[in-house]
Amino acid sequence: MKLRRLTKVTGYGVFDGFEWPADLPQFEDRNLIYGWNGSGKTTLSAMLRELETHRPSRDSTEFELFTDAGRVRSHEVFSQGPSWIRVFNEDFVAESVFTPTGELPPVLYIGRQTVETQKQLEALRSERRGLEPALTTATETVIGARAALDRYCVAQGKTVKEALRSAGHNAYNNYDKSAFGSRVAAVRALPTMPSAPSDDERDELRTRSSSPALPELVELPPDVELPPDFLERLGETLARTIVSEAMPRLTDDPEVGSWVETGLLLHQARGAPACLFCEQAIGPDTIHHLEGHFSQAFSKAVAEIEDLASVVEQVRVRVFDIKMPVSAEMAPHLRTDLAARSASFEQDRRQYAAVLADIATRLREKRLAPFSPLASLALPPRSLRASMVALNEVIAKHNLEQARHEAAVSNARARLEEDLVVQALPRLAELESEVATGMSAQAEMVAKKDASIVRIKDLEAETLDHRPAANELTKDLADFLGRDELRFELDGAGYRLFRGADRATGLSQGERSAIALLYFLKSLSHKEFHRADGVVVIDDPVSSLDSNALFCALGYVQAKTADVGQVFFLTHNFGFFREVRKWLKPRTAKAPHSQSMYFLSCPNGSGCRRTSLAKLDRLLSDYDSEYQYLFKVVRDASRRNEADLADLFHFPNIARRLLEAFLAFRMPDAGGGLRGKLDQTTLTLAQKERLVRFLDVQSHADGIGTPEEDLSLLSVTPDALRDVLFVIEKEDEDHFRRMTLLVDATARS
Repeated sequence: MKLRRLTKVTGYGVFDGFEWPADLPQFEDRNLIYGWNGSGKTTLSAMLRELETHRPSRDSTEFELFTDAGRVRSHEVFSQGPSWIRVFNEDFVAESVFTPTGELPPVLYIGRQTVETQKQLEALRSERRGLEPALTTATETVIGARAALDRYCVAQGKTVKEALRSAGHNAYNNYDKSAFGSRVAAVRALPTMPSAPSDDERDELRTRSSSPALPELVELPPDVELPPDFLERLGETLARTIVSEAMPRLTDDPEVGSWVETGLLLHQARGAPACLFCEQAIGPDTIHHLEGHFSQAFSKAVAEIEDLASVVEQVRVRVFDIKMPVSAEMAPHLRTDLAARSASFEQDRRQYAAVLADIATRLREKRLAPFSPLASLALPPRSLRASMVALNEVIAKHNLEQARHEAAVSNARARLEEDLVVQALPRLAELESEVATGMSAQAEMVAKKDASIVRIKDLEAETLDHRPAANELTKDLADFLGRDELRFELDGAGYRLFRGADRATGLSQGERSAIALLYFLKSLSHKEFHRADGVVVIDDPVSSLDSNALFCALGYVQAKTADVGQVFFLTHNFGFFREVRKWLKPRTAKAPHSQSMYFLSCPNGSGCRRTSLAKLDRLLSDYDSEYQYLFKVVRDASRRNEADLADLFHFPNIARRLLEAFLAFRMPDAGGGLRGKLDQTTLTLAQKERLVRFLDVQSHADGIGTPEEDLSLLSVTPDALRDVLFVIEKEDEDHFRRMTLLVDATARS
C-alpha cells in the first residue's frame, strides 16, 4: 500500500507534535524531500524504518499514517506481518550490511528452482499468510483476557486495601495486586476451603480489625463492705442496757439527757463553779448524782455506738467512691455486657446504701437512749460482692484482650482478607480459564506457523543459490566504482569482501556507501517484499561519492525501483537533489509515475525545534542552483528587525554560501579567500570586518566560543545580511535587480 500522508506524530524527536498541513499535497508515486542538515531527514527515515523492522525505539512514540488502505496507527503496523516498506539509511547500513563481525549477510532472493518446489513454496507461503490473521486474533484475545484478569486482580487488591487500611503502621495500607495473588495462592494451597463467617461474625471482625488500642481499666476494690463481725457487734450494742445510778428525768427524756451529758463534760473540762448556761451555782450533790448517771459503763457504751457509726460512715463513703468503668474506654464488643453488669451493680449499691442508712438511724436511736435495749434489724444487709465480681470479670477480660490487642487485630484482618479472597475466587477462576483457553489457541496457531516456517526454510535451503547474487554484486560494484579490485566471496551463509587476493579492510566512505546502496537495491528482490505495492525510502545515498558515482547511483536506483509502487528520496546534497528532480518529470507514457517534491525544515518554535514539511519552493524546483533560493532566504531575513536568537544560528552558513557563490562568479581572479574578494568591494572597513567576523566565526568556527561572543555576533545577523545584499547590489546592480524581481514574482505566484 502507498503512503499518502504522515498525519500526525507524538513523542518522536523533532517530529514531536507534527501534523500534516491542510494545504500540503499528498505523497505521490515518486517523492523528493530536500532539506539541509538538521532539518529532520534522519529522524524521518528512522521513523519509517521502525515500520519496516516492527521495532519501536520508544514506548511513548505514536504516529498516524494515511495510506491507500485508510488511516493506520503505528502500533497497528508493528503488529502486522511482513513489512510493505524498505528503508535505506544509516540504520540499514549498520544493521543489514556491515555487521559487528565484519560479515556481509547474503542477499536472499530466488535462484533456480524446480517448478514443483516453487509450487510447494508458494502454497506454504500462502498458508502462512492465512495464519497471520488468526494468530493476530488469538494474540489479541490473550492480551484482552490477561488485561481483564489483571484489572480484576488490581480491583480486588484495592477492595482488600480499602476494607482493611487504617492510620499508622498497617501492612494492608500498601496492599496491591501482588499481595492479593499471594493470598490466593495460600488459600488454594489449604487442604479445605475456609468456611465463610456469619454476618454477625463479619461485623465483629470488622469492629475488631479497626479498633484502636484502649487503656487498661482498674478493677473494683474487693473490700468495701462492712466487716464480718459488724452485725454481731451491732446486735449486742442495740440489746445492751447500762447499769448505773440513773436519774429518771434524764432516762425518760433522752434528748435532755444528751444535752445534760454534753454540758457536764464541758463543766468538768473547764472547772466551772456555776452552770455555763444559766450561771446558777451547782451544788455538790447535783454533780455527784450526774456523775453517777453518766458512769464509766455509760461512756463505754456510747463509745461503742460511735465506733459502729464511724464504721458505717466509712463503708458508705467507700461504696459511693467506687468509680465505674467508662464505656468509651471499654472494648466495643464488651460494652453491652458492661452496661448490663453496671446496671446490676448500681441497683445493689442503692440497696446496700439503704441498709447502711437503716443501721445509721438505729445507732442514732441507741445513742439517744443508751439505757434502753433496741431490737435488732429484721433483714441482714444485701451483699455487693456478687455484682462487683461480675463487673471485675468484664474488666479483666477487657484488660486481657488489650494485652493481646495487636495480635487480635492482625488475626481479625487476616480473617477478613481470607474471606474477601474466598469470595473473589469464582470470578478469578473464570478469568484464568479464559486466559488459559486463549493461550492454548494461540499456542496452537504459533505451532502451525512455526511448522510452516520450518518447512519453508527447508525448501528455501534446497533452492538457494548465493553465487549469482555474489557475482552480480561484484560486477555491479565494479561498474559503480569504475574499478574491479573489490569482489564478494561466499563464506558459509554469508559473504566476505576481498580486495584482490586479501580480505578487504579500511574501506573508504565512498566504497561503504556504494556497497550499502547496491546491497539495498539487491535486497528489494526478497521474496517477502511485494514490489508493485511496496514503498522504498532512500535517505542520502550519495555520502562521500564523487560526481561520476553520484550519477551511477541514481541510475541504479532508477533501474532497480522502476517497478516499485512508491519511492521516497531524502537528501541534503543539492547535486543529487538536482539529478533526482530532473528524473521526476511530469507523468508521460514513458514516465507513468506521479511525482511530488517537498522541503523539510526545522525552525525553532516556543523554545524548541520542530520539523515542518512544505511544498518545495519554486526557486528550488525551477532552477539548477540553490543560489536563487539562498538569495530569497537572506533577503527575507534581512527585513526582519526582531527574531529569536535560536532562529539565527543557521544564517551565517546560508549567507556565506550565497556570498561565496556570487563573488566566485563576479571575481574569478581574486585570491585570498573570502577576505581577499571582499577587499575588492566598495564596503567600508567596518562593514568588511563585521562580515568577515560574522561569516568566519559563526559558519566555520573551529572551537566553542564564549556564550557572550556567540550571542553578540548573532544579534547583528540582520545587519550582516543587509551587508551581504549591499555587496551584491553594489557589485552588480542589474543582477541584484533581476534577482529581486524573480524573488518577488515567485512570492506572488
